[in-house]
Amino acid sequence: MTTSTPRTGTPTPERPTITIELPSGWGRAGAAGLMAALLGWVVPVAVAMVGFWAVADSPWLRQQNWQDAVALGSSFWALSLGSPAQLGLLSLTLIPLGWSLFQLLSLRLLLGRMRQFSANSIWAAIPGFVLPALVLSLSIPTEGIWWRATLGSLLIATVAAAWVFWRSGRRFPRWLQRIRPIGSGLALAFGYLGVMLVIGLVALTVSAGVHHEQMGQAAASVGAVGGQAVILWLAQLAYLPVAAVWALAWLLGATLVGVGGEVFSAAQPPTAAVPLPAWALVPTEAGASPWWVFLLVAICYSLFTWLHLRRRNLKLVALTVGLGAVVGAGLFAAWLALSTGGLGTGALAHLGPQVGPATVAFALTFLLPATVPPLLLHPSTIAACRRQISLWRQPADHVDSTTEAEEVAEAEAEAVATETGEDQ
Repeated sequence: MTTSTPRTGTPTPERPTITIELPSGWGRAGAAGLMAALLGWVVPVAVAMVGFWAVADSPWLRQQNWQDAVALGSSFWALSLGSPAQLGLLSLTLIPLGWSLFQLLSLRLLLGRMRQFSANSIWAAIPGFVLPALVLSLSIPTEGIWWRATLGSLLIATVAAAWVFWRSGRRFPRWLQRIRPIGSGLALAFGYLGVMLVIGLVALTVSAGVHHEQMGQAAASVGAVGGQAVILWLAQLAYLPVAAVWALAWLLGATLVGVGGEVFSAAQPPTAAVPLPAWALVPTEAGASPWWVFLLVAICYSLFTWLHLRRRNLKLVALTVGLGAVVGAGLFAAWLALSTGGLGTGALAHLGPQVGPATVAFALTFLLPATVPPLLLHPSTIAACRRQISLWRQPADHVDSTTEAEEVAEAEAEAVATETGEDQ
């Protein structure tokens, strides 16, 4: 039988432990980001491989292989994240915003199923989307492509996560609830952008119906048949938001840069052509720009805004529509800037609308008539105008006849209106 020897040393304190508690659902959010990133890469690669299989019998492609098809699809995917791409002999910098928007919406939809989890776990989708994009971009041999693709993926993931977090129904801090007009202003700005997208798509549809013969001739001149034609049309669909904002710039009367740096507009159509079916949508007849379309749409949208905000305080309405106009102009300018680029070198090195003139035309033609009427038709503005008119009609000795009770009543009414605006 052995006896234990008592400890004679000084007792050491227990080591401090650090507990990291992750919000519930963080793994699912990270998996959603991973799925969206892989989906955005796999589809272009699969389309490129199908296209290679469709033209594999061509004698011009004997030196090509399946690895080249994978590199082609990967380069197109990186191009959608903002990186330059080398597609065959072409060096492209014009971003296919349609595929960028698809990746954002796919991540948004995947994160939309996480309502039963913590809202803070949504941010785990950002590294889940960015890290696979970084790894995939490093596999592309083009120099300097990885950091641009990483920045583009970070922007897409952040916008999608912030969108879901804002719509999650989470109760925001009290200080953020006091500045709720910021949320209404941002919603108004994105509403402006959605209206512009609809107008641009309608303009493209009308132009396609008018110039369908020219589009067929352009497709025939390219020589794409069978699988090549399908891939060509799919690639052009990825540039649909780009074509929409080009149409908006043309409708606004702004100038665009065409082949060889040629500047054209609705009053001065382009003379050089690009062998692409989408370029056939550009009108070749000179005429006045239909800017009045934006004016009519802006007036209708302003009436909708007035119906939605007329019960709020005038100061809150001014903050909301002012913020919506500023952010809307910034978003439209960013849309224009992202829709400029090149389809090669030389004459096609720079194509797209000129950002400054198009943004100014958008602000004067749409934003101004969309933001001023809600302020002029507000009940407080109308009441102030009526009081001023009544003061003008009164004799000079009765101008200062307002009693103290009336001033108190007006102050109480203003306070009630302010509280009502903050609650809404």
